[in-house]
Amino acid sequence: MSSITAAIRPTIRDVRKHPFRSLAAIILIAIPVAMASFMLIIGASSEQFSQLTSIKTIAIKSGTDCEQDYTGWLYTCKDGLASNPETYRPTPLQEDSASKLENQKISRNDITAALGDDFHAELRASATAIFEIHGRSVQESVTQLDGTHLLPGNPDIPTDGVVLTEDTASRLGAKIGDKIQITSLTWGDSNTVISAVNSSTPKTLTVSSISPGWDNYVLAPTLVSDAQVTSKHQATWSISGSREITWQDVKTLNRLGIVVRDQNISQHPDRIDPADMYEQYREDLESSQTDFIPHDSVFSELPFLLFILSFYAVGGLLILAVISPVFAIATSRQTAVYALMRSQGANRRHIRLAVMAYGTIAGLIGGTIGITVGILAALIHWKSTFAGWPIAFNAKWLILSFVLAVIGSTIAAAIPAFLAARGSIMSGVEKSQPDRLRKWRKWMAIGPIGLAVLAIAKMVENSITYDWDFQSTSDEVLYTLYSIASSLGTLGTVVFLFASVPALIFALGAVRKPLAAKLAGRLIRRQALKSSSIVAAIIGIVFVTTSFIVMDSTYALENHTIATDSFNEKAIVVTPSTRFHETAQTVPVDKLSSDESQTPSPQIKEALDIVSKVIAPEHENLPTIPLYAKGENEPSSYDLDISSFSLDDGCVKKLDEYYQSSDPNATLDSETARKCRYHRLSGAHSPSWLGGSDSVLIGGVELLQLINTNPNTISEATLAQATKVLEAGGIVGSSAIPLSGDQPFIVETFLSEDKKPKVSAKATVPFSAALPEEFSGWIISPQAAEKLGLSASYIGHAVIGDRPITHDDMTEISERITTKNNFIEAHALNNPMPSPLIPLLFISAIILAIIGLIIVLSLAQVRAQNEQLYALGAPTKLMRRVGAFYLGMMALVGTVPAVVLGHIVAFLLLDPTEYDENGEVISIGNLEFWHVQWQLVVMLCLVVPLIAALMGYCATRSNKYLSYRQD
Repeated sequence: MSSITAAIRPTIRDVRKHPFRSLAAIILIAIPVAMASFMLIIGASSEQFSQLTSIKTIAIKSGTDCEQDYTGWLYTCKDGLASNPETYRPTPLQEDSASKLENQKISRNDITAALGDDFHAELRASATAIFEIHGRSVQESVTQLDGTHLLPGNPDIPTDGVVLTEDTASRLGAKIGDKIQITSLTWGDSNTVISAVNSSTPKTLTVSSISPGWDNYVLAPTLVSDAQVTSKHQATWSISGSREITWQDVKTLNRLGIVVRDQNISQHPDRIDPADMYEQYREDLESSQTDFIPHDSVFSELPFLLFILSFYAVGGLLILAVISPVFAIATSRQTAVYALMRSQGANRRHIRLAVMAYGTIAGLIGGTIGITVGILAALIHWKSTFAGWPIAFNAKWLILSFVLAVIGSTIAAAIPAFLAARGSIMSGVEKSQPDRLRKWRKWMAIGPIGLAVLAIAKMVENSITYDWDFQSTSDEVLYTLYSIASSLGTLGTVVFLFASVPALIFALGAVRKPLAAKLAGRLIRRQALKSSSIVAAIIGIVFVTTSFIVMDSTYALENHTIATDSFNEKAIVVTPSTRFHETAQTVPVDKLSSDESQTPSPQIKEALDIVSKVIAPEHENLPTIPLYAKGENEPSSYDLDISSFSLDDGCVKKLDEYYQSSDPNATLDSETARKCRYHRLSGAHSPSWLGGSDSVLIGGVELLQLINTNPNTISEATLAQATKVLEAGGIVGSSAIPLSGDQPFIVETFLSEDKKPKVSAKATVPFSAALPEEFSGWIISPQAAEKLGLSASYIGHAVIGDRPITHDDMTEISERITTKNNFIEAHALNNPMPSPLIPLLFISAIILAIIGLIIVLSLAQVRAQNEQLYALGAPTKLMRRVGAFYLGMMALVGTVPAVVLGHIVAFLLLDPTEYDENGEVISIGNLEFWHVQWQLVVMLCLVVPLIAALMGYCATRSNKYLSYRQD
C-alpha cells in the first residue's frame, strides 16, 4: 500500500497545486453525471406513477354469457356482442341485442363477489374533451374515476377538481388553482369507437394538481354518473388485487357476461391448458403456444437490449473522448516528474497508477458533485411541477452512475498512463514526450481497415436482408443474431473511427508548406497523445452529428420532393384535430354544394385568416376550398363498418394469389405487373391531413387546384380530360393506372359476421388516370360517390397562396394558431424542409468550446514551446501562424474525415428503389434522395477550422519571451 501511496502522491500534489487545471476534468465528468442523475430520478418517479395508475386487467360487460380467447380481443356473448376477427370491433349477434344490453348492468359487488375479496373493481370511463382557459383551448383525453378508489399518492382529487398532465397544463398555460372549462365530446372504449353518454355541457373545474402521467383525471360524477352507464356503453372496469388473475378467474367472469383482458395472461398463453380453453378458440391458443416466445425471453428482449447497450456505449465513448484531452495534457505536463520517479526506483506499474489517479480523483470529485447537483435539481423540478406526488430515488442506478463516472474517468486516463509508463528515463528528464509518432506503425492501419471491412459487410448485408420477414420462431432467432451483428457494427464503427486517429495525426506530419504549417504538423505529431485526444473528441462528435443530420435531411427531402411532385406547393390545409374522430362532421354527398358545407366554422375561419396574413399579407382574403374525404357508412348502435373503395379490375385477387404462393420463385406475368403496378407502388405520398389507406377526396373540379399541375407532371390535355371526367360525375385516379374511359368501381365492407369483405356497392363511371403517381389517392365526384353509397367526412379547408410555402412560414403559422386554438392544425401540402442550421451552430459551439478548453489548459506548455522557437530566431509573426495552423489543422482533421464517413454511413443505411418485372418503380426508396449536406460541410469543414485557427492565432502572445535573445 505504501508504494501505491507514494506513486499517486505527485498526482495529489499537482491537483492541490493546480486545482483549476483539474477543474476542467471535474466539470466535464460532473455535467453528464448530473444529467444522468436528474433523468434517473425523474424517470423512476414517472415510472412509479405509471405503475400506480396503470391498468393491467380490464373487464367489459358484453352480454349474459361469454366465451373469449386468451387475449380478450376475440369473444362471443349471448344476448350481446361478438368481436370481428378481421377488425376486432364489437357488433351485436342479434337484432334485439341492443335493447337487451341497455337493461344489463354490472356492479362492483358482482365482480368482487365472483373473484373474492382479494380483488377490487373500479369503473373507469374515458372521453375526448376540450379544455379551455384564458382564451386558449386544447383537445385531450380525460379519464373519469369512480370516486371509490382515488389515484395512489397525494394529493387526492376533489369532486370539483381535475388533474392535468404536464403537457396539457403547459399548452393551456394553467397552474394549480386555476378554473378551467371542460366540454366532453364522446364517451366509450376507444377500441370500440362506440359513443356512450354525450355530456356536451361545459363544466368548470379547478386544477387540483399537475401529474407526470399521460392522462387527465376527474372524479365521478363530474362528467357522467354510474347510473347513466349501461352495458351498451362498453364502460371499462379496472381490476386490481393481491394476486394475479388466472384463467379460471376469467372464465368465472365470462359466465357473468364479462370479457376480460389481462396483460399477464396475454403475454403468457403457455400457462393455459388447451383443454381448459373454449373450443372455438382452442386452435388459436395451441397455435400461439407452438410459436410462442415468452415476453421476457432472451429472444424478445435481446434486440432491444442490444440496441440500448450500443447506444449507451457509443455515448460513453464520446464522453470519454471529450474528457481524455484533460488527462493527456496533465500527463504531458508531468513527464519530467514521472522520469524522476522512475530514476528513484518506481516501476512502470507505479507510473501508470500515478497517471490513472488523475482520472480516479476527477471521477470521485466530479461524480460526487454531479450526483448532488442532479438530486437537488430533480427535487426542485419535481416538487415545483408535480407538487404532492411521490418522488422515487432509484439508489441502485444512482450508485451505478457514480461508479461508472469513476471507472470511465479512470479509463479515460488509461491511454496517457500507458504512454507515460513506456517513456525512457533520460528523455523524460529532458521533458521529451514518449508519445511522438516518428514513423508509420502497422497498428495505425487497424482503424481505416476496420472501417472499410464494416462498409463492405454492410453492403453485403443490404443485398441479403432487404426483403427479410421475421414472423416465425426461427426468424425470431435469426433476427436476434442480426440484431447482435447490427449493434456490434454500430459500436465497431465508432471504435474503428477512434482507432483511425493516429493515422490521421501521422498524416499531418507530412505537410511541407508553408513553414508554419510544417512546424505545426510536426508539433502535432510530436505531441501525439494530446493531439489524438483532441482530434478523437472532435471526430466522434462530428461523425455522430453528421450521420443523424444527413439521414434526417434525406428523409425530409424525400417527403418534400414526393409531396411537391404530387401537390400544389403554394397550398395549405387547415384541419380540426377531430377529423379522424367518431365525432367528425359527416355530410351526405348531395349536400356538399350547400352553403353550410362550404362555409368554415369560426375556429377554422380564424385559422384561415392567420394563414392568409402569413403567406399573402397583401391579400385580405384568399379563396378557400372545402375538403371532404370518404366517410364510413352510417353505423347502427354497434355495427360499425369499415369500407374500402377500389377499382374493380381483379388486381387484388391476382396479387393475393401471388403473395400467398408457396413457390419462392413465383413471379407475376408482364401484363399483370403492368396493370396492377399502382397496387404495388409503395412509398407513394399519403398525406397525414387526409388519412386512411384509400386517400379519397370527394368533390368537384376545384380539387384539381390542390394537385401539382406543372406541365412536367401533368400535361394540359390530361388536366383537361380530368376536368371533363369530374364534371361528368366520374373519378380521377393515379397516372400509374393504365386505364381510361368508363370503369367499374366497388365499395367493400368488412362486417363482423363476414370473414371476407362484402361488396356493398358497385358502379361504372367515367375515369381518368391524371393524378401524379406519387400520390396514392383518388378524387371522386359527388355524383360518383352517391352511386357508390359513400358519405363525405369533413377534413378542413385549403387556402392557396401566390408563392411556395416554406418551413419558416409553417413555424409562424403554427405558433399563431396555437395561441388561439390547440385543436386546429395547419399542413403545408409541399412538406417544406427544415434547416439544420440550429443544430449545426450548437455542435460547432461544442467543438469550439473543446478547443478553447484545450487552449486554456495548454497555455504553460505553449509558452514553453514558443520560448524555444523564439530562442532559435523565430519571429513572433511565425509563432502566431504556427499557433493558428496547430489548432486549425487539428480541427480540420477532426471534422473532414468525420463528415465524409457520416455521409457514407447514412448512404449505406438507406433503402434503394425497387422495380417490377417490367422495370417500373414499385417502391420509392430514399437512397436516391441522399445528398451532400452542404450547410454542414461548410460549417464544420470550413467555418469551424477557420475559427479554431483564429483562436490559435490570438492565443499566441506577441510579447518578447526571452530577455537574453539578441536580434
